[in-house]
Amino acid sequence: MASAAGKRASVSPTEWRVGDYRGTEYPVFANIISPGGTDSQKFTVNGPGAWQVSDRQLVRTDTDTLSFSSKDLSQESTGNFNAPDYLIDLTKKVKQHSDADLMVVKLVYPRSEFNGDNNLTEDQAWRLLTYNWTDVNHDGKLWTDKNHNGAVNHTDKTTSSNIDGFLDLDFAKSQMEQGEYSRFMYHRAGSNALQSYVSDPAKRMADGPFLGRQHSTKNTKIPVTDFKVSIDWYKNTDWKWVTTPKTASGSFTASIKVPGNAPYGMYSGAVVLTRVRTRWWCRCPWRSRRRRRRTRTARSSVRSPSAVTTSPNRNGT
Repeated sequence: MASAAGKRASVSPTEWRVGDYRGTEYPVFANIISPGGTDSQKFTVNGPGAWQVSDRQLVRTDTDTLSFSSKDLSQESTGNFNAPDYLIDLTKKVKQHSDADLMVVKLVYPRSEFNGDNNLTEDQAWRLLTYNWTDVNHDGKLWTDKNHNGAVNHTDKTTSSNIDGFLDLDFAKSQMEQGEYSRFMYHRAGSNALQSYVSDPAKRMADGPFLGRQHSTKNTKIPVTDFKVSIDWYKNTDWKWVTTPKTASGSFTASIKVPGNAPYGMYSGAVVLTRVRTRWWCRCPWRSRRRRRRTRTARSSVRSPSAVTTSPNRNGT
């Protein structure tokens, strides 16, 4: 609305799909460019003043791995969407990667513990969560393992005061600190592979982030589940394949030259316009496959302006 009223700048197009598909560029279809190929895109800046222009891509800088197993089902509480069944403190790892622009947590467990009879119906289900912990009472802990069983136990009340209909938690009889955890994200994909994304984890965390698991569907034939976790750390860096002017006013053209030895796959980055207190991203996804080299200037299309963040690209590079 502010852009439409002329009170805020906008950029069009808001997305650059590098390359084309069989000679035609479709605005909502995957475009392709070959290794060694080049492309360019003209952007229109609707708004006064000059902008600083840059480009970036997310590059994986490190990976942490760990393994752990759930406790026997007899040690877990009855499932409740608002209570974790297990927690792992990630505070030290986030502080060790304080400059990370993105943290990606991936969790997998064996297919034999997900759909062992291969009937295309899950035998059990888990949720992966990332929590932000705020130490409200300054006691230095989010939960206390009072019975020393390794699971985060809780007690439900008989009432429900939330829109989802889950029972209220009786925090006086539970091991978690009331009001000290909130979700960054949760994922329950109907799969034995789950993941969660947290942007700027060190900047966004309060007293620390936690990895949480909820055993949403249990199966007495699978009393213990074995997990492997990987945590990928990404940093925004200059995208060396992309060239932009340092400043722009009214319009500018960005270009890309794909190295001849670039691996085939799907990549993603961004062209960024910055001014004091204002920033625009234009997402730049593209796919690479073998085809003849071609130079082309992409057509300009007007779309609703939106700030779009980048995503990790192929092989983390």
